[in-house]
Amino acid sequence: MTATSTHNQRGRNEIRHGGRHARPAPSVPQVNDPNAHHPPAPDRTWVCFWCSQPWPCRPAQGRLLAQYDEALESLYMALLQLLEQACRDLPRQPAGALHWQFVGWLQDYASARAREAAAAAAAAATG
Repeated sequence: MTATSTHNQRGRNEIRHGGRHARPAPSVPQVNDPNAHHPPAPDRTWVCFWCSQPWPCRPAQGRLLAQYDEALESLYMALLQLLEQACRDLPRQPAGALHWQFVGWLQDYASARAREAAAAAAAAATG
């Protein structure tokens, strides 16, 4: 099968394999592109194209939190699906390291938010 690059209706570059759409082709992000920290699509190395850090890198984590509007349960479910894909793409990576890369940071973020909310509630109750 040969791959050809085409533009879809939205003007995004896509790769076609045997006449069916596959994943979006990578594009070089611009310096001011807020979506620059995205997972590289075709090579599936799960390293940020922009900063070369394991994806989701810090900027991508912030973008994901904003994109999911702090709906942490929904974001967690989406990241679990990506973790599953990453485990298939990177079979030699330790599962624990991939778990931390994809969802461990979110668990830490949620714990910190819960502690802050509890501290604020305690301060409001005593104040």
